[in-house]
Amino acid sequence: MVIGRRVGTKKNYIAEFDRKNNTVHIRDIAGVKTYTFEGMVIDRLTMTLALAELVKSNSGFISVDFQIVEKNRIRTMTFTNCGARVITTGLGESTATLVHRGTEKRETLTWFGTPPGENQDIVVPLLIEQYKRGKLHARLSAISFTAV
Repeated sequence: MVIGRRVGTKKNYIAEFDRKNNTVHIRDIAGVKTYTFEGMVIDRLTMTLALAELVKSNSGFISVDFQIVEKNRIRTMTFTNCGARVITTGLGESTATLVHRGTEKRETLTWFGTPPGENQDIVVPLLIEQYKRGKLHARLSAISFTAV
């Protein structure tokens, strides 16, 4: 599997997973770095899909760790279920599960839920907020949704 990221920026990299040998080769402007891993290592998109599935399963997870390829290295990230909240987005009002991930400098809050009027089998990120040093840095809110 090959993952690409933001071509044309200093954060551009390509990650090539070798599942047979449990390695990932990360190519960037500085060259190639190879990391060995145990267990499951995923990319950020797969992480979002996995979290949505955990929320949809109603397993009541408290926290979960994922090994994720990010910024030219493998990082272990912990995600904590903070419970259900009623939120309002461009789609309307929804009940969503808040999932938190934080470090000393940054934190991300993601509300996963079913878009209003959709089948309960559909769970997507409805609202994402990113904070840097306690200040809101970015907010992404769902404004439209079409099931395919």
